[in-house]
Amino acid sequence: MTSRERLLTVLAGKVPDCVPVAPDFSNMIPARLTGKPFWDLYLFNDPPIWEAYIQCAKHFDIDSLMDGYFPLTFPGESPQDPTVERFIVRRDGERIVVQGSRRENGRRVWDSTVDVYYVADPPTARVPTAKLGLPPVPNRFEPLEGVKPVDTGPAGLKRVMETMGDQGLVGVWGGAGTLALDLADGVFDYYDNPKKYERLAEERVRTLERRMARILALETRPDFICLGGSGSLVFQTPEILRKLALPAVKRGAEIARQAGHRVALTLSDSFCVDRFRGEFIDLMRRGLVDTLFANTDEVLSLYQTTHFAEAIDAVRREGVLAIVTRSEKGSIVVDGHRTHEVPAFPVARVVDTTGAGDMFSAGFLAGLANGADLETCARLGALAAAEIIQHLGARPLVSLATLARENDLAA
Repeated sequence: MTSRERLLTVLAGKVPDCVPVAPDFSNMIPARLTGKPFWDLYLFNDPPIWEAYIQCAKHFDIDSLMDGYFPLTFPGESPQDPTVERFIVRRDGERIVVQGSRRENGRRVWDSTVDVYYVADPPTARVPTAKLGLPPVPNRFEPLEGVKPVDTGPAGLKRVMETMGDQGLVGVWGGAGTLALDLADGVFDYYDNPKKYERLAEERVRTLERRMARILALETRPDFICLGGSGSLVFQTPEILRKLALPAVKRGAEIARQAGHRVALTLSDSFCVDRFRGEFIDLMRRGLVDTLFANTDEVLSLYQTTHFAEAIDAVRREGVLAIVTRSEKGSIVVDGHRTHEVPAFPVARVVDTTGAGDMFSAGFLAGLANGADLETCARLGALAAAEIIQHLGARPLVSLATLARENDLAA
C-alpha cells in the first residue's frame, strides 16, 4: 500500500498492510529542514509551512497525516481584516515584530498586540505590546514587504493535495473546535461578561455548520476535517472548554451521525474522565456516540464506583456498544443485554505496552467494519494488542492481516 492507501484504509475501519507510521513532527522539523529562518516560512511564505511539511514527509517517507496546516479559506472568510495594514516595528537577529494598524478619521490607530516571528521557533500571535517593552504607538516602523502571495482557497487546496499525492492525507479545520479562547484577556473577559460568551458559543456552532457545508460541497474535498487539537486545556479552563468549545464539537458529531457514520469515543485516561464525566455520559445519552472504548480504571471512574459489575451494568443502560479492556484478563463487550467475555491472547513475555490500547481498538473496529461478530471483533483486538506488547515500539513486526488469518480470525 502507499501511505495514502494505508491511512485511508485505517480511517475506513479496515486492516492495512501495516500500522501507519505518522509521527507528529509538528512544525519544528519541517521548518528546520528548509535551512531557512522560521520567519521566511511563517511570515514571508517562502515556502509556506504546509509546503515544508509535505517536503519533510517525503524526505523521511512517513505516512503523513497533515492536520490543518493548510488554512483553507473561502470567499468572505479572509483570516485578516482587509482594512488593517501590517508594519515591522522591531527587527533584530532573533525576531521580527509585526504590528497592525488602520486609518480612522484620518489618523492611524494601532493594534494593542503584535505578532512575533522568530529565527528558529514558530511565531507567537497577539502578544501585548507592553509584554515586549514596546510602546502602544511605535516610535518607528517600516512597511512589511516581500510576503509571497499564496492561494488558500479551494484551488489552492487542490494543488496542496496534488503535491501531497500518495504520501498521505490532507485535513482542514472545520471552523470551530476545542480551542475557544487562547489569551489571558479572553479568559478574564469570559468570567466578567458571561452573557457575551453564551452568544459566542451559539455563533461557533453556526460557523461550524456553514463551513462544514462548504467543505462537503467542494469538488476536491480534504481527506478529513479537524474539530479539535491538543493542548486545549493549556489556554482555557475546563469550564470554558465545556461551555464554549464542546457545543460545536457535538454538532460535528451530529453531522457525522446524520450522514450514517459510526462515532466512537475513547475515554483516553482517568484524568479526562474526572474532568468531563458529565459530557462523556451526555454524548452517549444524546446518541452522538454509539461506541465506547475504556479500560477498567476509566469505566470505574466514569460511574464513580469501585465495583466493576456496577460499572458494567451502568454502561449497559446507556444503550451503546461498550468495549472494556482488562489487561491480562482480556475484555468485556457489552451490547444491550448481551455480554461477551473474551480472554486475552497468551504471550511469552510482556516487553512494552505502548500502543496496546490503540491496537486493541483498531483490531476491534476493523472487525466491526468488515461485518464480524462482536466476539470475533474483540479477539481481533486482543490479537493485535498481544502482538504489540511483545516487543519495543508501537508498530507490529508482522502483518496483522496474516496473523488474523493464521488464527482463523480474518475479518
